Amino acid sequence: MGLFSRKRNPIPPYDTLEAEQRYALYFLLEYLTTRGTIPLHEMSFVLQYLEKAAIYFGMTKRQIEEFKPFYNTYEKIVPYIKQINNRQILEYMISNCSNIFILMDRSDEHKRIGEQACKLYEELGFPYEDVRYIVNKYMYRTDI
Repeated sequence: MGLFSRKRNPIPPYDTLEAEQRYALYFLLEYLTTRGTIPLHEMSFVLQYLEKAAIYFGMTKRQIEEFKPFYNTYEKIVPYIKQINNRQILEYMISNCSNIFILMDRSDEHKRIGEQACKLYEELGFPYEDVRYIVNKYMYRTDI
């Protein structure tokens, strides 16, 4: 089933989330890739990563385009993420964001987005030490 399928079911554990929460997780990754400063030679990997994320979150290309205006800023994305009560999914989110951060260059925008992410993680109940543990725990995980 390709990215252009009419209906796609989310892959567990994301099937337990409301559609808005899954969309927020996808658009958080997209936000990081568009706002972050990712070198051009890494963009093909990022696009593949986003396509894989869409499949995991049960999103079609049409849904991505349709809902993008509702999730086009960080401020619109975060409230939905804060509603997620599943620790495993939040750990996966931290791991996925970390994978995007690794690809960024070390610009001021990268630092600003990193600070934003750390603040979000703390608001979700993950202090810096827990974030480091999660990143190391899922370091070789290839799933989204």
